[in-house]
Amino acid sequence: MANMTLPTASEVKAIDDSAFTWDDLLDGTLSEAQGKVIKAVVEKMATGEVLNLVEPYAATGKTAKFVVDNATNQADLKIVTSDMFVDTFLTTSDYFSNTGNVSNVYKQDSGPTSEIVYNEAAEAISVKYFDPYTDPNADPILKKTIILADAVPTMTMNEIAGLDRTWPSNADVVAHDGTKIGSETGEGTFNPDVWIINPWTPNLGYPDLDVYNQTRNFATVFNKMETGEVMVVLNFHIPNVNTAFWAALNPMTLTGKEWTVENVLNSEDDNSGYWQACIVKKS
Repeated sequence: MANMTLPTASEVKAIDDSAFTWDDLLDGTLSEAQGKVIKAVVEKMATGEVLNLVEPYAATGKTAKFVVDNATNQADLKIVTSDMFVDTFLTTSDYFSNTGNVSNVYKQDSGPTSEIVYNEAAEAISVKYFDPYTDPNADPILKKTIILADAVPTMTMNEIAGLDRTWPSNADVVAHDGTKIGSETGEGTFNPDVWIINPWTPNLGYPDLDVYNQTRNFATVFNKMETGEVMVVLNFHIPNVNTAFWAALNPMTLTGKEWTVENVLNSEDDNSGYWQACIVKKS
C-alpha cells in the first residue's frame, strides 16, 4: 500500500460533520464524530486498496454506507465489513440492503471462528475458537476452549508479540450478488490495507474475557499488517478497549516491532481531555 501520512488531530477536527450525508434512522454504533476519523483516513487511501471495517455484533451497514456516502474516493476502493452477522444485539442481516447493494461493498463472515456453548439451563458455560480457513472443505479445526467459570488465560509479552491466527481467503469475501473480492482460495489471501476497528464496548458479563479477546484481536491484526498499513481504533477511551490496546501494542515495541500513532478526536476543544480514537501505522 501507499505509505500514508497519518491524519493529525487538527485535520480530523477541521472536518465539517454538518456536511455529512447521515441516516439517523439506520441502526448502528457509528457516531458522526467517529465518521470524521474514518473520512480523514479513507480519503488518504490509494485506488484499488481494501478497507476492512471490523464491527463485532454491529455490522448493520451504517459504517460502510457512511463511507460510500461521504468519502470522495470511495468508488476507487473495496469496502469490506467483518462481523459474525448474527442479529443478537443489532440487525445485521440487512447489511447489503442498508448499504445500497453497491458493487464495491463486501462482507466477511467471521461467524465460523467462534461458538458460545450453553448448558441445559441456557447459561453460557464456555467459548470455543475455531480455524475454518486452513481447510475450507473440512470441518473447522477447534483451536481453543475457554471455560467461563475459570480464570481467563494469561499471556506473556513474548506470547502476545508473536500472536497469529488463520485468516480468510479472498474467496471468503463476497458482495451482495455473490461476487468474490478475489479468486484466491488460500488461507490469508484477504489482506486489507486499512483496518478500522470499532470494538463492541458493552460488557457481556465477562470483562476479563472481553479484554483477553480484544488484546488478541489487536495483536493478531498488527502482526497481519504489512509495513505502511494502518489500523484505526475507535472507542479508544473506553477502559476495556484502552487496556487491551496497550496490552497488545506495548509488547510489539519491546520485541522490536515499530509503529507510529496519531491520537485523534479529543473530548475537549483544547485537547486537554481524553482521546477517543487512535490511528496506528506499522513501520
